Amino acid sequence: MSTSAAWETASAVIVSLGGGGLIVAFLSAWLGKVWAKRLMTAETARHARDLEALRSTLVDGNNRSSHLFKEKIALYKEAGGPLIDLMTEMQSTGSVSRETQISFEKSRLSSTALLAMFAPAEVFDSYNGIVDYMFDCFEGKDQFQFPVFREKALRMLSQMRQDVGLYTDEVTYRGTR
Repeated sequence: MSTSAAWETASAVIVSLGGGGLIVAFLSAWLGKVWAKRLMTAETARHARDLEALRSTLVDGNNRSSHLFKEKIALYKEAGGPLIDLMTEMQSTGSVSRETQISFEKSRLSSTALLAMFAPAEVFDSYNGIVDYMFDCFEGKDQFQFPVFREKALRMLSQMRQDVGLYTDEVTYRGTR
């Protein structure tokens, strides 16, 4: 066998092994890309499901908080209305009619039950402090004084504001009346 034939055979072996290696390398790269794409698609879909579940949980929590906020505001409006009516009559006439007392008592019982169920103890106690003061004035145990009523009412309003998360500071009267 001549040298050129040996070189020819050696080149043929090297080329055939190199060509096969090139084909294997190409197929391996292609198959790797296919698997990577499938894995990424599955991972992306899982992340999208997780993100949607989290988004749904956050939306539900936000809706629940918003509904609770609106309900508390409505409750506090409902509880405050009869107190304002009663105080207005007491301040303007110096007394309260029997009809107004009965109407107030009906509203007070409903408001007390609702506040006991849905308001924090501080709001409930402040509300009852105002009611007790008003009853003491009805019964002649105390003389109605608007500044005393205002102080009790502002304390209750401050606690209501804290409960609904509007503000944490205390509301105070800075006037001279």
